[in-house]
Amino acid sequence: MNLDLSWNDALCVDGTCDSADAETLLAAITPLIPSNIDLLELHLYGLDLDSGSATVAWHAVVRQLRDRHGRVILLEAPQMLAHSLYKVGDLSDGRIQLVQPRSDEGFTVN
Repeated sequence: MNLDLSWNDALCVDGTCDSADAETLLAAITPLIPSNIDLLELHLYGLDLDSGSATVAWHAVVRQLRDRHGRVILLEAPQMLAHSLYKVGDLSDGRIQLVQPRSDEGFTVN
C-alpha cells in the first residue's frame, strides 16, 4: 500500500493499493476524519487498485465509513470499486453515492 491521504473538507486519496486488508486501510483513514460529520466525501481520482483483493478491501472500508458517518459520496471512484458496490446492492439505499466513477480502459496487444 502506497497511499497519500489528506483531509480538506473531504478525504483525498492518491496512490496505489494492492492487497491491503480493510482493517489496515481503516486504521490509516479514521484518524483523519472528524467524528462529527454525517456526510463523508471521498475523492478517489488518484486511487489505483492493483488487485481484486484491494477492491474488496476498499469496498469493506466504504461500507464501514457509511456505517460510521451515515452517508458516503465517492468522487471518481475506480471502475472496479464502483462496479462492486453496484453489483451487491450497496448503492440502492442512497447512503453510498457515486459521482463520476472512472471508466478505466484496458489495453491489449493483438
